[in-house]
Amino acid sequence: MSVYPQFEFNNSNSSADRGLVDKGLEFVLPFQMEKSWGPISFNPEFGYVFREYDEGEWIYGLALGYELLTNLEILAEISGITGQDFEDDELVFNLGTRWELNETYTLLLAAGRSIRDSASDEPVFLLYTGIQLIF
Repeated sequence: MSVYPQFEFNNSNSSADRGLVDKGLEFVLPFQMEKSWGPISFNPEFGYVFREYDEGEWIYGLALGYELLTNLEILAEISGITGQDFEDDELVFNLGTRWELNETYTLLLAAGRSIRDSASDEPVFLLYTGIQLIF
């Protein structure tokens, strides 16, 4: 099990004024679990997004992984986010990888698209990259 709190802020209001990012601070509190059977892993996730100037949202997801090598895993994920009233929601599908560079750093990569988006009828392409610190 894990929890990885995330704090998001904007350096300037110009990006928020242009509609590129949400205005204000955001705190994400996700909880994850993992169960493995040999090279296959099962990872459910749930949590909440707290926002300074807007209503919070629930997040949820399920990832399945397959360990190709001792330090390389491929992943498929379906995840979503929904409002407090559970009516407006967005659902996305991603394929990605988790590559353990050493005992401290893991590279995370994913690409996918929206399946359902309450704001638009058009699919949205998503790309994610990150570094996980393990200590």
